[in-house]
Amino acid sequence: MQSKRSAFTLIELLVVISIIALLIGILLPALGAARAGARNAKCKSRQHQIGIMENAFVADQKEHIVPMQRLQNGIEKSWRAQLWEYGNEEPDVFDCPDGEASPPPNRPDLPNEFYADNAFIAGQLDPNETNLPSGIGAVNVHYSVATALSPHGRGEWAGYTYGNPTAIMSQADEPSNTISFGDGNSSSAADGTYHLFAEDRFWIYGDGATRTGPGFDRTLTFGGAGEVGLLRHSKGKVANYVYLDGHVSSEDATEIVCDADRCQWDLQKDPH
Repeated sequence: MQSKRSAFTLIELLVVISIIALLIGILLPALGAARAGARNAKCKSRQHQIGIMENAFVADQKEHIVPMQRLQNGIEKSWRAQLWEYGNEEPDVFDCPDGEASPPPNRPDLPNEFYADNAFIAGQLDPNETNLPSGIGAVNVHYSVATALSPHGRGEWAGYTYGNPTAIMSQADEPSNTISFGDGNSSSAADGTYHLFAEDRFWIYGDGATRTGPGFDRTLTFGGAGEVGLLRHSKGKVANYVYLDGHVSSEDATEIVCDADRCQWDLQKDPH
């Protein structure tokens, strides 16, 4: 009596392969979304840490909010270098979304923006530190009509004879509604090139023409191409922002308020 065959037929193998391919096709988008969510969570965690570091700086420096730049011993330091010791000297905290020297896998078109690769050598500040790329920038928008200035000044306290004075935390009407930091920087366009303030890659400047008109619409930057920081976490124009009280929120960049009556980064105007 002949034994029954146990091997699969060609048709059965093709069916199994088709089912596996179908399952992979279903699962891959979900896995991609999960990875993107994880990167966003990591970015928010780092930005929250920056908010804590800033408030620790305020406590140590007689209420001074960390200056945009500070001149010490003839070297210009960005806000990152000033907060360096408050983050256990870990440069990765200034990078977003990952501390790796490559764009996220789902956005290979984005430029590399990783401060950790070049910021410090044996704990010593690089004199060109302000030029180094970073995925997180401080808000540096000046709307002179509304006298809406960035919370990150310079001025005499920071070692300069010019520039907006360094802000004091007690000047903030509502720290929980005042933007301090956010995704991206002012030199990184969505197409991967650098245009605006390439020598100061540690701040966010809005649309680049906000001194005499309202605006924080970063989608208009670089002729409408938008900033890389607006493309990191979604297909829209959503970025993560750190507020002066240290909390982090995801906001649509086109809805950040700035007009003659209020700007969300202004210390002394009602930001509602």
